[in-house]
Amino acid sequence: MIRLYALYLPLFMILVSVPMVMRRVPPNAFYGFRTPKTLSNPQIWYEANRRAGVNLIAAALLTMGLCELVVWRLGAARGTVVLPMVLLVMVLGSVAVSLLQLRRM
Repeated sequence: MIRLYALYLPLFMILVSVPMVMRRVPPNAFYGFRTPKTLSNPQIWYEANRRAGVNLIAAALLTMGLCELVVWRLGAARGTVVLPMVLLVMVLGSVAVSLLQLRRM
């Protein structure tokens, strides 16, 4: 369970983010940072998705580090309870930062 939150899910987040950062994801209804504003203009779509991808990669790397710290400090048994919350907070923080950046575009 520890590897799921501390390694596999953050790596999946990074893999999903790389095409967004590289501007390889065209506007669509399934994949990317989709809001009415990003879907209204291709230039906004690509820039918002690039920033959202960078934010998600940062969140994934922070998740890996924080999960290791939690397990080290609390131990595996108690750390397992906290790890999903660490991941959730990092992902929600990434989304919040991406929305704030989108407002400035």
